[in-house]
Amino acid sequence: MVKRIIFDSILILALLFVPWWVVLVLGITATFYFTSYYEFIALGVVFDLLYSTIQGASFGYGMLGFIVSVTLFLLIARIKRELR
Repeated sequence: MVKRIIFDSILILALLFVPWWVVLVLGITATFYFTSYYEFIALGVVFDLLYSTIQGASFGYGMLGFIVSVTLFLLIARIKRELR
């Protein structure tokens, strides 16, 4: 539990101070490492709240971070199920 809280804190700080692809790699790593890492989806929502545009200019989607995080979460859950 303590590892998860520490990693959540690292991810939140990374969301604020490092490029988006570093946060994505850390989130994917955490999703593989922890069971049911729903914080990754919440991180996508926070990313959208902080950095998305008003008009949804990123490919016509205003919630691109949320869509990517849910898609990756479901994909990684399936991969983990297949590997076990």
